[in-house]
Amino acid sequence: RACSRREPPFTHLTGHDPGGFFLMMVFPFLMLGLMAVLMIGATGRSHTVGLHVPEGATPEVQGIVRHLEQASRLTVVPVAPEEVRQRLIGGELSAAVMLPADLDTEPVAVVVGPEQTSAGTRLRGLIRKAAGLDASRIRVVDVDGREAIENLRVMLPFTLFISFWFLAFYSIAFHTIQLRQRGVLKLLGLTPLPRITFIAGQLPARLGLALVQLVVIAAIAYAAGFLSIGRIPGFLLSALTGVVMIFSLAYLVGGVFRIPEVALILPTALMPAIVLPSGLMLPPDTLPGWVADLSRFFPFTYLADPLRHYLLGAPLRFPLYLSYAVMLGTAALVTLLTVRVFRWDQGEGR
Repeated sequence: RACSRREPPFTHLTGHDPGGFFLMMVFPFLMLGLMAVLMIGATGRSHTVGLHVPEGATPEVQGIVRHLEQASRLTVVPVAPEEVRQRLIGGELSAAVMLPADLDTEPVAVVVGPEQTSAGTRLRGLIRKAAGLDASRIRVVDVDGREAIENLRVMLPFTLFISFWFLAFYSIAFHTIQLRQRGVLKLLGLTPLPRITFIAGQLPARLGLALVQLVVIAAIAYAAGFLSIGRIPGFLLSALTGVVMIFSLAYLVGGVFRIPEVALILPTALMPAIVLPSGLMLPPDTLPGWVADLSRFFPFTYLADPLRHYLLGAPLRFPLYLSYAVMLGTAALVTLLTVRVFRWDQGEGR
């Protein structure tokens, strides 16, 4: 009779209820949508933009100049490189576009003034439309030369991470602990079923949900001009490798703890300690030096680095092979530990 009881939709995937499904699959994208609405509203403002064009500029560069001069709600004035910082800090300019003589040899630099990242976001879009440049060829920086924090762009890696993070802990850790409490795992423990088979058997449905989240983020990034076609394979590989690492941690929590609420509290409590030093939310060059140094020993840094590279066009801090090796190595070690300490029964000791 207990087995025939009708459970709420998605319970077999989320291990909780439709509320858990909402938190994992809908809430992160609602937050991203809010950022997009705010960004669209901000980029609709009028801006005064400085423009530096070197001598001998190619026709492609001249095309960008014409496109900017014809853009609505944009006043373009000439600016010398040595004047940029002073005029931005003084509020005379919202941003300054520093064009190279040849787009094939140097990137375009957009320098934004204080609290003017929306101008940088709009200029990035205009330049991409005019020249068809990849996002990595347009650098948006502040007056100190550091990567500017554009709300929607920096939210993309963070949103992808929290989607995977809560999916893992709600659908794997919480669900596994519930099965143990109900005695289901105890019955499975009486069969010849190996622990690793039980763990692997839950993966396909969870990976399917992760893939849905991944496709949505990729579509948003592509539509916003942050993700080019050529970067999609690398992005998918990096994200799926990160999923494997995150899922392994969720299996460890579900395999050891006895109280389901641990799987709800733990991911929320750990999130600030993960997203801040790793670069998943803030650009690494905005962090204190000692935090950036410590982040090299943090596995999630090696997930954030390729995500930022493929989604935002940021330069890689580490070789891709090293990032993949760290993530897969972490997943392998955690999985071996999980198989070792996994409990079928509430009272099972180790």
